[in-house]
Amino acid sequence: NWLLEYDHKQREKKGNTANALTNMGPIDPESVTFGVAPVSAFMLVPPVYSPYFAMGMSGYEGTLTLSAGVYPPNVEITERFFDSMIAELPV
Repeated sequence: NWLLEYDHKQREKKGNTANALTNMGPIDPESVTFGVAPVSAFMLVPPVYSPYFAMGMSGYEGTLTLSAGVYPPNVEITERFFDSMIAELPV
């Protein structure tokens, strides 16, 4: 969409890029069962190049998956960010 592309370019010029957090929600076991239900399932966000940052959350059978499509050198800082988020979750 040309309007979305224009908006991104304007934000980049101003140094005001938008980050994204999406809750992809719980995965229905029926939607990923092909004979036998899998032990784990997750959805991942697509990769984005810096300065953009996108992350997502999905759940399956009582688990939570955090994902971010990042490229080096942003992997380490993203892992630290996720570790900080996980530390805030109740035990």
